[in-house]
Amino acid sequence: MGNEALSQLLAQAANNYACCGSKSATVKQELDTESNQSMNVHASASQSDIAREESPTNASLNNDAFDFDAWISQNGLIPIKKIFERYSMTDYASLNNENEKYRHFISDQELRMNYSHLMQAALDAIAALH
Repeated sequence: MGNEALSQLLAQAANNYACCGSKSATVKQELDTESNQSMNVHASASQSDIAREESPTNASLNNDAFDFDAWISQNGLIPIKKIFERYSMTDYASLNNENEKYRHFISDQELRMNYSHLMQAALDAIAALH
């Protein structure tokens, strides 16, 4: 093979390498982008799982983690907070429909007369805890 033929062959090989090398870089960049997007979606899903686990309405809460004021607010029950307090229904354990305090709470005259529109929301919020 002559020098000219060898030079042409090397030039063609260099051209092929440059062509394929840039395609490889483009493919690698696309794969990296897809991988990053996948990790972002997974991280986002994990954050929502954490938020759901930390929500005051989650059934796995205990008395230490329960925030009565946040629970009252989230469930739109601020107007009847004093009635919950009247029956000492301010912690996770006491907010239970099998508790004796619950029966007194749902029989409360002020609740029935002045806040009957919040009765179902209160019962649903209590039931959602357990």
